[in-house]
Amino acid sequence: MGEQGVDVKKCAKCKVSLYCSKECQKKDWKTHKTRCASLAHQFSLENIVKRFTSTPFLWRLVEMACVLEFGLDKKPPVLDRPLVANCGFVLTIPAEDVVQAAASSSSTPIPTNTDAVIQARAFEAITGDGAVQARRTALWKKFKATNPAFFEGVTVVLVDFYMGDDPACVVVSVPISDLILGIVRKGGGFQHRPAGSAVVMDVEYSVPSCLSVLNHHIRMDESNKLGLRVPMSITTNEERTRNEERQTGSHIEEVD
Repeated sequence: MGEQGVDVKKCAKCKVSLYCSKECQKKDWKTHKTRCASLAHQFSLENIVKRFTSTPFLWRLVEMACVLEFGLDKKPPVLDRPLVANCGFVLTIPAEDVVQAAASSSSTPIPTNTDAVIQARAFEAITGDGAVQARRTALWKKFKATNPAFFEGVTVVLVDFYMGDDPACVVVSVPISDLILGIVRKGGGFQHRPAGSAVVMDVEYSVPSCLSVLNHHIRMDESNKLGLRVPMSITTNEERTRNEERQTGSHIEEVD
């Protein structure tokens, strides 16, 4: 079952393309097979994370989530070890597209061109796991040896990014900046204008609101400047639908 309640099938090869039925998948295979490998590369977890680290607005939200999850605005810097968190991604269909498809009253299959989008579904501290902490501490020391000035005097959170229920992850170092600490300490929340929208939202600081703003920003990027949307073609009918949504300097490492 898809994130928005739509019963969808996923291509077993690229793990990107979604289909409303096995029949739809078979019908589209002749077209899909020409881009299956390129989609798998384009939407590999490592490439998705690289897009996040190279997009300042998204990455500041990840950094802010780190500050809020660990309460770093209320404590002195943690310099003797890394803090560890994880962030889960899913590839899903925006709710508005599902509603549009489900609203169709036609009993004949209707091709619906839409996009699946990358969304962050969880962000939480990893505590009490000695094995994970030991591995991440070794990785943190490796990062520090590579670029000591970058890690000097700052708290570093190592974030394990993963996709769905896949155990593989990409680990990224997130040095906590004085800028984000200052913003959170000032309090009062922030105003956000999503990409492509004229609407300004008042959002209080919290981990869920950081993820909500981040996800909304991706969904509103209809021109796909962020590269976090994948075009897909869903064939649907009434019966089917009614039964059925720090930036460039960071260090990245893929971990099994």
